[in-house]
Amino acid sequence: MLLLLLACTGGPDPLPEPPPELLSEPEPSPVEAAPVLTAVGDVGPDRAVLWVRASGYNRVWATVDAGAATWRSEDAPVRTAADFTATLPITGLPPGQTLRYALRGSTTAPPDEGELLAEGTFTTAPASDAAAPVKLAVMGDLGGQGYCRPAEGGYGILGAIADRAPDVVIANGDLIYADGDCPARAPDGIANLPGDFPAIAEPWVDWTDARRVREVFDAHWRYNRSDPNFIRLTEVAPLIAQWDDHEVINDFGAPWDAWHTRDPERAGYTTLVEVGRAAFFDWNPITPHPDEPHRVYRSFRWGRHLEVFIVDGRSYRSPNPQPDGPEKTLLGAAQRDWLTQAVAASDATWKVISVDVPISIPSGSQAWKAGRDGWANGVGDPTTPEGEEDRSVATGYEAELTGILDAWQAKGVDGVVFVTTDVHFSQTLRYTRTGGFTFHEVVSGPLRAWMGEPGPLDPTFGPTSLYAESGVPTFAWLELSADGQSLSVATCGPDGQPRPGSALTLKAE
Repeated sequence: MLLLLLACTGGPDPLPEPPPELLSEPEPSPVEAAPVLTAVGDVGPDRAVLWVRASGYNRVWATVDAGAATWRSEDAPVRTAADFTATLPITGLPPGQTLRYALRGSTTAPPDEGELLAEGTFTTAPASDAAAPVKLAVMGDLGGQGYCRPAEGGYGILGAIADRAPDVVIANGDLIYADGDCPARAPDGIANLPGDFPAIAEPWVDWTDARRVREVFDAHWRYNRSDPNFIRLTEVAPLIAQWDDHEVINDFGAPWDAWHTRDPERAGYTTLVEVGRAAFFDWNPITPHPDEPHRVYRSFRWGRHLEVFIVDGRSYRSPNPQPDGPEKTLLGAAQRDWLTQAVAASDATWKVISVDVPISIPSGSQAWKAGRDGWANGVGDPTTPEGEEDRSVATGYEAELTGILDAWQAKGVDGVVFVTTDVHFSQTLRYTRTGGFTFHEVVSGPLRAWMGEPGPLDPTFGPTSLYAESGVPTFAWLELSADGQSLSVATCGPDGQPRPGSALTLKAE
Protein backbone atom coordinates (compact mmCIF):
# COMPACT_ATOMS: atom_id res chain seq x y z
CA MET A 1 0.00 0.00 0.00
CA LEU A 2 1.33 3.45 -0.89
CA LEU A 3 0.46 6.57 1.10
CA LEU A 4 1.34 10.06 -0.09
CA LEU A 5 1.26 13.10 2.23
CA LEU A 6 1.25 16.54 0.69
CA ALA A 7 1.58 19.98 2.27
CA CYS A 8 -0.73 22.93 1.64
CA THR A 9 1.15 25.79 -0.01
CA GLY A 10 -0.91 27.78 -2.36
CA GLY A 11 -4.27 26.39 -3.36
CA PRO A 12 -5.95 25.43 -6.60
CA ASP A 13 -7.22 28.92 -7.34
CA PRO A 14 -5.65 32.39 -7.23
CA LEU A 15 -5.27 33.74 -3.72
CA PRO A 16 -7.57 36.64 -2.89
CA GLU A 17 -6.28 40.20 -2.78
CA PRO A 18 -6.23 41.80 0.70
CA PRO A 19 -9.49 43.54 1.56
CA PRO A 20 -9.37 47.32 0.96
CA GLU A 21 -9.96 48.07 4.64
CA LEU A 22 -6.63 46.47 5.53
CA LEU A 23 -4.80 49.15 3.56
CA SER A 24 -5.65 51.73 6.24
CA GLU A 25 -4.40 49.70 9.20
CA PRO A 26 -1.78 51.40 11.42
CA GLU A 27 1.89 50.74 10.85
CA PRO A 28 2.97 47.47 12.51
CA SER A 29 5.15 47.63 15.58
CA PRO A 30 8.35 45.55 15.79
CA VAL A 31 7.99 41.98 17.01
CA GLU A 32 10.59 40.96 19.56
CA ALA A 33 12.34 37.68 18.83
CA ALA A 34 12.85 35.29 21.72
CA PRO A 35 16.36 35.73 23.21
CA VAL A 36 17.31 32.18 22.27
CA LEU A 37 15.52 29.88 19.81
CA THR A 38 16.35 26.19 19.50
CA ALA A 39 15.25 23.11 17.60
CA VAL A 40 16.35 19.54 16.98
CA GLY A 41 16.01 18.02 13.54
CA ASP A 42 16.96 15.29 11.07
CA VAL A 43 17.08 12.74 13.88
CA GLY A 44 18.26 9.27 12.89
CA PRO A 45 19.35 6.19 14.82
CA ASP A 46 22.85 7.61 15.34
CA ARG A 47 22.64 11.32 14.61
CA ALA A 48 20.79 14.60 15.02
CA VAL A 49 21.14 18.27 14.18
CA LEU A 50 20.78 20.90 16.87
CA TRP A 51 19.84 24.39 15.72
CA VAL A 52 20.11 27.63 17.65
CA ARG A 53 19.52 31.33 17.16
CA ALA A 54 21.37 33.43 19.72
CA SER A 55 22.59 36.98 19.14
CA GLY A 56 25.56 38.38 21.03
CA TYR A 57 27.83 35.33 20.74
CA ASN A 58 30.81 34.56 18.54
CA ARG A 59 30.48 30.79 18.55
CA VAL A 60 28.13 28.10 19.82
CA TRP A 61 28.43 24.37 20.40
CA ALA A 62 26.37 21.50 21.76
CA THR A 63 26.94 18.61 24.12
CA VAL A 64 24.75 15.52 24.25
CA ASP A 65 24.68 13.35 27.36
CA ALA A 66 23.58 9.71 27.48
CA GLY A 67 24.70 9.17 31.06
CA ALA A 68 27.58 6.83 30.38
CA ALA A 69 28.84 8.82 27.41
CA THR A 70 28.95 12.41 26.20
CA TRP A 71 29.25 13.82 22.68
CA ARG A 72 30.32 17.33 21.70
CA SER A 73 29.64 19.03 18.41
CA GLU A 74 32.19 21.10 16.58
CA ASP A 75 32.01 24.81 17.30
CA ALA A 76 29.94 26.82 14.82
CA PRO A 77 30.16 30.55 14.18
CA VAL A 78 27.12 32.70 14.93
CA ARG A 79 26.98 34.75 11.74
CA THR A 80 25.28 38.11 11.50
CA ALA A 81 24.60 37.33 7.83
CA ALA A 82 22.59 34.28 8.96
CA ASP A 83 20.63 36.30 11.55
CA PHE A 84 22.67 34.77 14.40
CA THR A 85 21.67 31.18 13.61
CA ALA A 86 23.84 28.07 13.61
CA THR A 87 23.39 24.35 12.99
CA LEU A 88 25.30 21.75 14.98
CA PRO A 89 25.33 18.17 13.60
CA ILE A 90 26.22 15.38 16.03
CA THR A 91 26.90 11.77 14.99
CA GLY A 92 27.74 8.51 16.73
CA LEU A 93 24.70 8.58 19.01
CA PRO A 94 23.00 5.43 20.37
CA PRO A 95 19.70 4.42 18.69
CA GLY A 96 16.34 4.61 20.40
CA GLN A 97 17.50 6.56 23.45
CA THR A 98 16.32 9.76 25.07
CA LEU A 99 19.31 12.05 25.36
CA ARG A 100 19.89 15.36 27.12
CA TYR A 101 21.51 18.20 25.23
CA ALA A 102 23.00 21.53 26.24
CA LEU A 103 23.72 24.47 23.95
CA ARG A 104 26.48 26.84 24.98
CA GLY A 105 27.78 30.09 23.52
CA SER A 106 30.94 32.12 23.86
CA THR A 107 31.68 35.79 23.29
CA THR A 108 35.44 35.29 23.17
CA ALA A 109 37.78 34.08 20.47
CA PRO A 110 39.06 31.46 21.04
CA PRO A 111 35.98 30.37 23.00
CA ASP A 112 36.06 29.82 26.74
CA GLU A 113 33.91 27.28 28.58
CA GLY A 114 30.89 29.24 27.40
CA GLU A 115 27.54 30.30 28.76
CA LEU A 116 24.58 27.93 28.91
CA LEU A 117 22.03 29.05 26.32
CA ALA A 118 19.47 26.26 26.44
CA GLU A 119 19.04 22.63 27.33
CA GLY A 120 16.51 19.95 26.56
CA THR A 121 16.00 16.36 25.44
CA PHE A 122 15.37 14.43 22.25
CA THR A 123 15.04 10.76 21.36
CA THR A 124 17.03 9.14 18.57
CA ALA A 125 15.25 6.94 16.05
CA PRO A 126 15.16 3.20 16.70
CA ALA A 127 17.65 1.01 14.85
CA SER A 128 16.49 -0.11 11.41
CA ASP A 129 15.91 -3.67 12.65
CA ALA A 130 13.97 -2.66 15.79
CA ALA A 131 10.19 -2.95 15.89
CA ALA A 132 8.84 0.23 17.45
CA PRO A 133 5.67 2.31 17.40
CA VAL A 134 5.83 5.75 15.79
CA LYS A 135 3.72 8.90 16.14
CA LEU A 136 4.21 11.27 13.21
CA ALA A 137 2.69 14.71 12.62
CA VAL A 138 2.64 16.50 9.26
CA MET A 139 2.06 20.25 9.11
CA GLY A 140 2.26 23.16 6.69
CA ASP A 141 0.91 26.55 5.63
CA LEU A 142 1.59 28.90 8.52
CA GLY A 143 0.77 32.61 8.51
CA GLY A 144 -0.45 33.14 4.96
CA GLN A 145 -2.61 35.74 3.21
CA GLY A 146 -2.77 37.99 6.28
CA TYR A 147 -3.83 35.22 8.68
CA CYS A 148 -0.88 35.56 11.05
CA ARG A 149 -0.03 35.09 14.73
CA PRO A 150 -3.20 35.85 16.72
CA ALA A 151 -2.44 38.55 19.28
CA GLU A 152 -4.15 36.39 21.90
CA GLY A 153 -2.79 32.87 22.14
CA GLY A 154 -0.61 32.80 19.04
CA TYR A 155 -0.62 29.79 16.74
CA GLY A 156 -2.66 27.58 19.05
CA ILE A 157 -2.77 24.66 16.63
CA LEU A 158 1.00 24.23 17.08
CA GLY A 159 0.38 23.79 20.79
CA ALA A 160 -2.22 21.14 19.94
CA ILE A 161 0.41 19.24 17.95
CA ALA A 162 2.83 19.49 20.89
CA ASP A 163 0.15 18.17 23.25
CA ARG A 164 -0.06 14.96 21.21
CA ALA A 165 3.68 14.39 21.80
CA PRO A 166 4.72 13.21 18.32
CA ASP A 167 7.98 11.33 17.88
CA VAL A 168 8.76 13.50 14.87
CA VAL A 169 7.12 16.36 12.95
CA ILE A 170 7.36 16.81 9.19
CA ALA A 171 7.29 20.52 8.37
CA ASN A 172 5.98 19.96 4.85
CA GLY A 173 6.43 23.50 3.60
CA ASP A 174 5.20 27.08 3.69
CA LEU A 175 6.40 27.57 7.25
CA ILE A 176 6.54 31.25 6.29
CA TYR A 177 4.72 33.28 3.66
CA ALA A 178 7.49 35.59 2.55
CA ASP A 179 5.26 36.93 -0.22
CA GLY A 180 2.67 38.17 2.27
CA ASP A 181 2.55 40.56 5.19
CA CYS A 182 0.97 40.50 8.64
CA PRO A 183 -1.36 43.47 9.20
CA ALA A 184 -2.94 44.39 12.51
CA ARG A 185 -6.07 42.41 11.72
CA ALA A 186 -6.58 39.22 9.74
CA PRO A 187 -9.27 38.92 7.05
CA ASP A 188 -11.35 36.85 9.52
CA GLY A 189 -11.38 39.78 11.96
CA ILE A 190 -8.97 38.27 14.48
CA ALA A 191 -6.32 40.68 15.74
CA ASN A 192 -2.84 39.71 14.56
CA LEU A 193 0.43 40.39 16.26
CA PRO A 194 1.54 42.76 13.48
CA GLY A 195 4.68 41.87 11.59
CA ASP A 196 7.47 44.40 11.08
CA PHE A 197 8.19 43.28 7.53
CA PRO A 198 6.88 43.77 4.00
CA ALA A 199 5.86 41.10 1.53
CA ILE A 200 8.87 40.11 -0.55
CA ALA A 201 6.66 40.52 -3.63
CA GLU A 202 6.07 44.24 -3.03
CA PRO A 203 7.34 46.15 -6.08
CA TRP A 204 9.43 48.47 -3.91
CA VAL A 205 11.46 45.56 -2.47
CA ASP A 206 14.58 45.57 -4.66
CA TRP A 207 15.34 41.95 -5.52
CA THR A 208 18.77 42.88 -6.80
CA ASP A 209 19.76 44.02 -3.28
CA ALA A 210 20.71 40.74 -1.59
CA ARG A 211 21.16 42.33 1.81
CA ARG A 212 17.70 43.92 1.80
CA VAL A 213 16.10 40.73 0.50
CA ARG A 214 17.74 38.74 3.30
CA GLU A 215 16.45 41.21 5.91
CA VAL A 216 12.90 40.58 4.69
CA PHE A 217 13.25 36.79 4.74
CA ASP A 218 14.83 36.81 8.20
CA ALA A 219 12.05 39.00 9.59
CA HIS A 220 9.42 36.53 8.36
CA TRP A 221 11.29 33.58 9.89
CA ARG A 222 11.81 35.38 13.23
CA TYR A 223 8.13 36.24 13.40
CA ASN A 224 6.85 32.68 13.03
CA ARG A 225 9.61 30.90 14.93
CA SER A 226 9.22 33.24 17.94
CA ASP A 227 5.61 32.19 18.46
CA PRO A 228 5.40 30.58 21.94
CA ASN A 229 3.51 27.57 20.57
CA PHE A 230 6.16 27.00 17.91
CA ILE A 231 8.83 27.20 20.60
CA ARG A 232 7.00 24.62 22.72
CA LEU A 233 6.59 22.31 19.74
CA THR A 234 10.33 22.35 19.03
CA GLU A 235 10.94 21.54 22.70
CA VAL A 236 8.71 18.47 22.43
CA ALA A 237 9.58 16.94 19.06
CA PRO A 238 12.29 16.97 16.40
CA LEU A 239 11.52 18.52 13.01
CA ILE A 240 12.10 17.28 9.49
CA ALA A 241 11.97 20.44 7.38
CA GLN A 242 11.30 20.85 3.67
CA TRP A 243 10.31 23.85 1.62
CA ASP A 244 7.51 24.71 -0.72
CA ASP A 245 6.98 27.94 -2.61
CA HIS A 246 6.18 30.59 -0.01
CA GLU A 247 9.55 30.23 1.67
CA VAL A 248 10.59 32.25 -1.40
CA ILE A 249 7.62 33.38 -3.51
CA ASN A 250 4.38 31.94 -4.87
CA ASP A 251 4.67 29.08 -7.39
CA PHE A 252 8.40 29.56 -7.98
CA GLY A 253 11.05 27.26 -9.41
CA ALA A 254 14.65 27.55 -8.24
CA PRO A 255 16.39 26.87 -11.61
CA TRP A 256 14.35 29.41 -13.56
CA ASP A 257 15.90 32.62 -14.84
CA ALA A 258 12.72 34.61 -14.09
CA TRP A 259 9.46 34.47 -12.14
CA HIS A 260 7.61 32.85 -15.02
CA THR A 261 4.37 32.33 -13.09
CA ARG A 262 3.70 36.00 -12.38
CA ASP A 263 6.23 38.68 -13.42
CA PRO A 264 8.95 37.40 -15.78
CA GLU A 265 10.32 40.91 -16.42
CA ARG A 266 11.14 41.72 -12.80
CA ALA A 267 14.87 42.04 -12.15
CA GLY A 268 16.66 40.12 -9.41
CA TYR A 269 14.75 36.83 -9.46
CA THR A 270 17.85 34.63 -9.24
CA THR A 271 19.11 36.66 -6.26
CA LEU A 272 15.71 36.29 -4.60
CA VAL A 273 15.86 32.51 -4.94
CA GLU A 274 19.46 32.23 -3.80
CA VAL A 275 18.87 34.35 -0.71
CA GLY A 276 15.53 32.70 0.12
CA ARG A 277 17.08 29.25 -0.09
CA ALA A 278 19.97 30.31 2.16
CA ALA A 279 17.50 31.66 4.72
CA PHE A 280 15.54 28.39 4.67
CA PHE A 281 18.67 26.38 5.46
CA ASP A 282 19.85 28.86 8.09
CA TRP A 283 16.50 28.80 9.92
CA ASN A 284 15.97 25.03 10.02
CA PRO A 285 17.77 22.06 11.62
CA ILE A 286 18.90 20.35 8.42
CA THR A 287 21.95 18.16 7.88
CA PRO A 288 24.00 19.60 5.00
CA HIS A 289 24.61 17.03 2.27
CA PRO A 290 28.38 16.58 1.73
CA ASP A 291 28.13 16.81 -2.06
CA GLU A 292 25.21 19.21 -2.45
CA PRO A 293 24.91 21.53 0.58
CA HIS A 294 21.50 22.84 -0.49
CA ARG A 295 19.92 19.45 -1.13
CA VAL A 296 16.47 19.22 0.45
CA TYR A 297 15.52 15.68 -0.60
CA ARG A 298 16.60 12.93 1.79
CA SER A 299 15.22 9.96 3.72
CA PHE A 300 14.96 8.83 7.34
CA ARG A 301 14.54 5.36 8.77
CA TRP A 302 12.49 5.04 11.95
CA GLY A 303 12.77 1.42 13.04
CA ARG A 304 11.94 -1.70 11.08
CA HIS A 305 8.58 -0.59 9.77
CA LEU A 306 8.85 3.05 8.66
CA GLU A 307 10.94 4.99 6.18
CA VAL A 308 10.20 8.65 5.44
CA PHE A 309 11.15 10.19 2.10
CA ILE A 310 11.38 13.98 1.85
CA VAL A 311 10.83 15.22 -1.71
CA ASP A 312 11.83 18.62 -3.11
CA GLY A 313 9.44 20.01 -5.71
CA ARG A 314 11.14 23.42 -6.04
CA SER A 315 14.88 23.06 -6.66
CA TYR A 316 14.85 21.28 -10.02
CA ARG A 317 11.45 21.88 -11.63
CA SER A 318 10.80 22.83 -15.22
CA PRO A 319 8.86 26.07 -15.76
CA ASN A 320 5.19 25.67 -14.82
CA PRO A 321 3.90 26.95 -18.21
CA GLN A 322 5.87 24.28 -20.11
CA PRO A 323 3.57 21.63 -21.63
CA ASP A 324 3.52 18.28 -19.84
CA GLY A 325 5.53 15.53 -21.46
CA PRO A 326 8.67 13.40 -21.15
CA GLU A 327 10.93 16.48 -21.04
CA LYS A 328 9.07 18.18 -18.19
CA THR A 329 10.22 17.47 -14.64
CA LEU A 330 9.14 18.43 -11.15
CA LEU A 331 11.99 16.57 -9.45
CA GLY A 332 14.95 16.69 -11.80
CA ALA A 333 16.65 13.55 -13.09
CA ALA A 334 18.85 12.84 -10.06
CA GLN A 335 16.06 13.21 -7.49
CA ARG A 336 13.61 11.28 -9.67
CA ASP A 337 16.03 8.36 -9.94
CA TRP A 338 16.77 8.50 -6.22
CA LEU A 339 13.08 8.45 -5.26
CA THR A 340 12.19 5.72 -7.74
CA GLN A 341 15.01 3.44 -6.68
CA ALA A 342 15.07 4.17 -2.93
CA VAL A 343 11.37 3.51 -2.41
CA ALA A 344 11.56 0.31 -4.47
CA ALA A 345 14.59 -0.87 -2.48
CA SER A 346 13.20 -0.04 0.97
CA ASP A 347 12.37 -3.02 3.18
CA ALA A 348 10.30 -0.88 5.55
CA THR A 349 6.69 -1.97 5.86
CA TRP A 350 5.52 1.61 5.27
CA LYS A 351 7.02 4.24 3.00
CA VAL A 352 5.74 7.72 3.81
CA ILE A 353 6.53 10.18 1.01
CA SER A 354 6.30 13.85 1.90
CA VAL A 355 5.88 16.03 -1.20
CA ASP A 356 5.12 19.74 -1.26
CA VAL A 357 2.41 19.50 -3.95
CA PRO A 358 -0.61 17.18 -4.31
CA ILE A 359 -1.12 14.39 -6.84
CA SER A 360 -4.68 14.77 -8.14
CA ILE A 361 -5.76 18.14 -6.74
CA PRO A 362 -5.03 20.67 -9.51
CA SER A 363 -3.00 23.56 -8.11
CA GLY A 364 -1.39 26.78 -9.23
CA SER A 365 -2.45 30.42 -9.07
CA GLN A 366 -3.79 31.71 -12.39
CA ALA A 367 -3.09 28.28 -13.85
CA TRP A 368 -4.99 29.16 -17.02
CA LYS A 369 -2.01 31.29 -18.08
CA ALA A 370 0.81 30.49 -15.59
CA GLY A 371 0.55 26.70 -15.69
CA ARG A 372 -0.02 24.08 -13.04
CA ASP A 373 2.10 24.05 -9.89
CA GLY A 374 1.60 20.37 -8.98
CA TRP A 375 1.49 16.97 -10.62
CA ALA A 376 -2.07 17.18 -11.93
CA ASN A 377 -3.04 18.64 -15.30
CA GLY A 378 -6.56 19.06 -13.99
CA VAL A 379 -9.78 19.35 -15.92
CA GLY A 380 -9.70 23.09 -16.58
CA ASP A 381 -9.22 26.27 -14.56
CA PRO A 382 -12.61 27.74 -13.57
CA THR A 383 -11.00 31.15 -13.05
CA THR A 384 -10.13 31.53 -16.75
CA PRO A 385 -11.38 34.98 -17.86
CA GLU A 386 -13.97 35.03 -20.60
CA GLY A 387 -12.32 35.10 -23.99
CA GLU A 388 -8.95 33.82 -22.73
CA GLU A 389 -7.43 30.45 -23.58
CA ASP A 390 -7.24 27.97 -20.69
CA ARG A 391 -3.80 26.35 -20.97
CA SER A 392 -3.84 24.72 -17.53
CA VAL A 393 -4.89 21.22 -18.63
CA ALA A 394 -1.66 20.60 -20.52
CA THR A 395 0.85 21.94 -17.99
CA GLY A 396 1.05 19.51 -15.05
CA TYR A 397 3.85 17.05 -14.34
CA GLU A 398 1.85 13.85 -14.83
CA ALA A 399 4.22 12.15 -17.27
CA GLU A 400 7.02 12.11 -14.69
CA LEU A 401 4.83 10.75 -11.88
CA THR A 402 3.40 8.11 -14.21
CA GLY A 403 6.90 6.79 -14.82
CA ILE A 404 7.65 6.65 -11.09
CA LEU A 405 4.42 4.82 -10.27
CA ASP A 406 4.91 2.41 -13.18
CA ALA A 407 8.35 1.50 -11.83
CA TRP A 408 7.03 0.88 -8.32
CA GLN A 409 4.16 -1.18 -9.62
CA ALA A 410 6.53 -3.32 -11.68
CA LYS A 411 8.65 -3.92 -8.56
CA GLY A 412 5.65 -4.88 -6.43
CA VAL A 413 6.08 -1.97 -4.00
CA ASP A 414 3.40 -1.66 -1.33
CA GLY A 415 2.80 0.32 1.86
CA VAL A 416 3.13 3.73 0.18
CA VAL A 417 1.46 6.80 1.65
CA PHE A 418 1.92 10.31 0.26
CA VAL A 419 1.48 13.29 2.57
CA THR A 420 1.21 16.96 1.66
CA THR A 421 -0.32 20.29 2.58
CA ASP A 422 -0.29 23.19 0.04
CA VAL A 423 -3.91 23.53 -1.09
CA HIS A 424 -5.38 24.86 2.17
CA PHE A 425 -8.03 22.20 2.74
CA SER A 426 -8.03 18.60 3.93
CA GLN A 427 -8.60 15.51 1.83
CA THR A 428 -7.70 11.83 2.05
CA LEU A 429 -7.50 9.89 -1.21
CA ARG A 430 -7.15 6.25 -2.19
CA TYR A 431 -5.57 5.43 -5.55
CA THR A 432 -6.13 2.16 -7.37
CA ARG A 433 -4.31 1.74 -10.66
CA THR A 434 -4.95 -0.85 -13.33
CA GLY A 435 -3.32 -4.05 -12.14
CA GLY A 436 -4.26 -3.52 -8.49
CA PHE A 437 -1.51 -1.16 -7.35
CA THR A 438 -3.02 0.78 -4.43
CA PHE A 439 -1.65 3.70 -2.44
CA HIS A 440 -2.99 6.62 -0.43
CA GLU A 441 -2.54 10.35 -0.13
CA VAL A 442 -3.24 12.50 2.94
CA VAL A 443 -3.66 16.23 2.36
CA SER A 444 -3.89 18.51 5.41
CA GLY A 445 -3.68 22.15 6.37
CA PRO A 446 -3.53 24.98 6.55
CA LEU A 447 -2.24 25.64 10.05
CA ARG A 448 -3.31 29.27 9.65
CA ALA A 449 -3.91 30.80 6.24
CA TRP A 450 -6.61 31.45 3.66
CA MET A 451 -8.96 28.48 3.33
CA GLY A 452 -9.47 26.73 0.00
CA GLU A 453 -12.29 24.47 -1.15
CA PRO A 454 -12.14 20.93 -2.53
CA GLY A 455 -12.90 20.77 -6.24
CA PRO A 456 -12.86 18.32 -9.14
CA LEU A 457 -9.99 15.83 -9.03
CA ASP A 458 -7.76 14.98 -11.96
CA PRO A 459 -8.76 11.39 -12.89
CA THR A 460 -5.39 10.29 -14.32
CA PHE A 461 -4.15 8.26 -11.36
CA GLY A 462 -7.51 6.83 -10.29
CA PRO A 463 -8.29 8.77 -7.09
CA THR A 464 -11.20 8.07 -4.77
CA SER A 465 -11.92 10.68 -2.11
CA LEU A 466 -12.38 9.13 1.34
CA TYR A 467 -12.69 12.38 3.28
CA ALA A 468 -12.69 16.08 2.42
CA GLU A 469 -13.22 19.19 4.53
CA SER A 470 -12.58 22.91 4.26
CA GLY A 471 -12.77 25.87 6.59
CA VAL A 472 -10.88 24.23 9.47
CA PRO A 473 -7.15 24.48 10.26
CA THR A 474 -5.66 20.99 10.36
CA PHE A 475 -2.56 18.84 10.56
CA ALA A 476 -2.12 15.18 9.68
CA TRP A 477 -1.46 12.50 12.29
CA LEU A 478 -0.02 9.07 11.52
CA GLU A 479 0.38 6.42 14.19
CA LEU A 480 2.18 3.15 13.45
CA SER A 481 1.78 0.06 15.60
CA ALA A 482 4.89 -1.59 17.04
CA ASP A 483 4.40 -4.68 14.88
CA GLY A 484 3.98 -2.54 11.76
CA GLN A 485 0.73 -4.20 10.79
CA SER A 486 -1.46 -1.11 11.07
CA LEU A 487 -0.96 2.54 10.23
CA SER A 488 -3.68 4.81 11.60
CA VAL A 489 -4.19 8.10 9.79
CA ALA A 490 -6.30 11.07 10.84
CA THR A 491 -6.65 14.76 10.13
CA CYS A 492 -6.71 16.76 13.36
CA GLY A 493 -8.21 20.17 14.01
CA PRO A 494 -7.20 23.11 16.21
CA ASP A 495 -8.15 21.18 19.34
CA GLY A 496 -5.79 18.35 18.39
CA GLN A 497 -8.64 15.88 17.92
CA PRO A 498 -9.36 13.90 14.72
CA ARG A 499 -11.91 15.54 12.46
CA PRO A 500 -15.14 13.56 11.95
CA GLY A 501 -14.79 11.10 9.10
CA SER A 502 -11.04 11.55 8.72
CA ALA A 503 -9.80 8.49 10.62
CA LEU A 504 -8.50 5.64 8.48
CA THR A 505 -6.63 2.48 9.47
CA LEU A 506 -4.38 0.97 6.81
CA LYS A 507 -3.26 -2.64 7.06
CA ALA A 508 0.06 -4.01 5.87
CA GLU A 509 -0.15 -6.34 2.88
